[in-house]
Amino acid sequence: MSLTVSDIYKVRFEPKLALPRVLQENIAKLRITAATYKPVRHHIKKHIVKEDSTSANWRQNIIEAYTSKIKNADDVEYQAIQGILNKLSPSNLDKLTADILANIKKRDEVFRVRITCLIFQVAITQRMFSQIISDCMVKLIQVFPDMNEDLDAQIKLFPKTYNINESLLFPSAGDADYDDKVIAWAKQKDMKQGYAAFLTHLYSRKVVSENDMYASVHQLMTDLSGVSASLKTPQTEETVNRCVDFLFETAQTLGKEKTITHKVIAGYLETFLARPRAELPSFGMRSRVRLENCLKCVQ
Repeated sequence: MSLTVSDIYKVRFEPKLALPRVLQENIAKLRITAATYKPVRHHIKKHIVKEDSTSANWRQNIIEAYTSKIKNADDVEYQAIQGILNKLSPSNLDKLTADILANIKKRDEVFRVRITCLIFQVAITQRMFSQIISDCMVKLIQVFPDMNEDLDAQIKLFPKTYNINESLLFPSAGDADYDDKVIAWAKQKDMKQGYAAFLTHLYSRKVVSENDMYASVHQLMTDLSGVSASLKTPQTEETVNRCVDFLFETAQTLGKEKTITHKVIAGYLETFLARPRAELPSFGMRSRVRLENCLKCVQ
């Protein structure tokens, strides 16, 4: 006799065997919690313009080549601009930006891309200067509009060129090369926060598009949600902390003027923080407090 779907549905209304007492006792011990309210997330349509692959590749090659050997001691103009960037301040911004422009005008487009790499690296490794360097970048783009595309290529290549896809763990006291590992850990942490600050400053000055900012924040939120739900390990905890630090730096830098990015971050955080803790084993109290403060910045 063959078993049909109709037969299976009929069985639903037949008397059932009682569960073993052990199972009933275990079920009785479970904590009953109310269903968590999850607000509706409004999806923002992304209008992404596909780049010409030929145009993107030559920039990528230059960026990858010069990021690995960022110091060029034999290049006079390069060294001059490197010195200027270390002296930038609000009082001398116009004068020193003019000096940078004068040096760029002496050279070709390859040199211009190299200078964009240099500016990008200084901004993300020295977070306290990211705001003034963003102001400088705005002035440079007004004269050299192609620098905006150079910068866009640098932003897209950031995870690859700076090797930050995997978060470094803080070493144990007995580890070999302990000092070097601590330095590498701190450097990667500062670089990610510096990148968040620089990207947000550029966005607030309309140098970085809404699409690029949304893509960056959306990817970060996706990573945070996925890693937080993973089994708790030192690696997942460290990755969660880095994601939270990036979000906090972004929210803190956005300012008071409300943008779509404010709404995107606020909507995500409200939904994420409402999830039961049992669903997020790698999401610790330190990260929760920091995200709650982050939410206050964007509300």
